[in-house]
Amino acid sequence: AALAGTVAALWPDLPPDLRIPVAGYSLLLTAMAYRSSTLGLWGGIGGALFLLSDTLIATDVADWPQPPRPDFWVMATYIAAQTLLARALLARAAPSAQAYRESRTSV
Repeated sequence: AALAGTVAALWPDLPPDLRIPVAGYSLLLTAMAYRSSTLGLWGGIGGALFLLSDTLIATDVADWPQPPRPDFWVMATYIAAQTLLARALLARAAPSAQAYRESRTSV
């Protein structure tokens, strides 16, 4: 619903040569945000922030009104998203790494 609503709202204001690429990229971003929720709460929030970061960029391309200091908000949401996604991935990998270390020391 978020994907369809956002693309439909942006569509008329996007440059015609960017409409299809933006729609395709939006589909990929939405799929990534959805899948990131399988990494737990932090992964889900990271995926949502990544989606928000790129949505802010798309609204700028569509020449929509921007919040004050839009570059700050794009980078703040992007950095937070990447941090949370990395945290979620590392938390998931930690038990596997521990099991591997234990199996190596028991030999």
